[in-house]
Amino acid sequence: MKKTVKTTFFVIVLFALCSVTAFADMGSKPRVQITLKNPPQENYYLDLLHQYDNPDYSGNTVWVDDPMFTVLANYNDNGWVPALAQGTSMPIWGELTPDENGRHIFGYFGVPDEFKIIIVTESGQIKVSDIIERKTMEVALTLDCTDMSYTTQPMWIAVVVQFFTTWSITLIIEFVIMLLFFFKIKDNFKHFFTVNTATQILLTVFVSGGFFFGGTVSAYMWFIVIEFVIAIVEMWYCDKFFVGRDSLTKLCYAAVANGVSGICTFLSLDIIMDMMFNLIR
Repeated sequence: MKKTVKTTFFVIVLFALCSVTAFADMGSKPRVQITLKNPPQENYYLDLLHQYDNPDYSGNTVWVDDPMFTVLANYNDNGWVPALAQGTSMPIWGELTPDENGRHIFGYFGVPDEFKIIIVTESGQIKVSDIIERKTMEVALTLDCTDMSYTTQPMWIAVVVQFFTTWSITLIIEFVIMLLFFFKIKDNFKHFFTVNTATQILLTVFVSGGFFFGGTVSAYMWFIVIEFVIAIVEMWYCDKFFVGRDSLTKLCYAAVANGVSGICTFLSLDIIMDMMFNLIR
């Protein structure tokens, strides 16, 4: 039995890892969103600087007859060169000018893990930030153009929202199923609440971690793996601590409850991750 469980777990983990690789072009991509504080009071271009000694990729470069663009495109500080104006080894999209909301957004695989922000104004002024490390798939920051300092959008709020959403779904569904299996609420509610809270914390750690560091596909894959682990844990816990029913009934309850709540949560992940995106952007 133990050997079978270990083998099944290994296969599922391997499937998750292979799926993330196979579907690398699916789901969310690297993204940097910049909101300016005290922006220049004249026309300007904003770009990301990445360290690339000999840029030879020009697929993203659109040369225009513009002195401001020429200054930006020719900028090179010890190998730090503009991503949009000179190009990157991987595709990147974005705009040198702000969008209708006053934000600068850069996305796709060419977004560097480490970058600086450069601003070139119409009067020829050049400002460059310190090195910024993109530790997660997406980063949203506010840049103060006065001194080029920045602050990042906190991500803990999105984690809390994810936890309470999946936790609520699970509690409601599994409580109803517990009633359908005729468990006495008074004798079992404490154990029911404890195991579901603990397992939802585990789920949140891995799904949120997958979402922030690997994107939406990674979050889905980790959800599948961790739900399998949770099902085993809850079957063991219910069999050991729930009272009033025989062992087979307790195991069946745990399997059915986890199956139904897992499917419902999985179908809700798109909505949950949309909420998380809105909170971190």
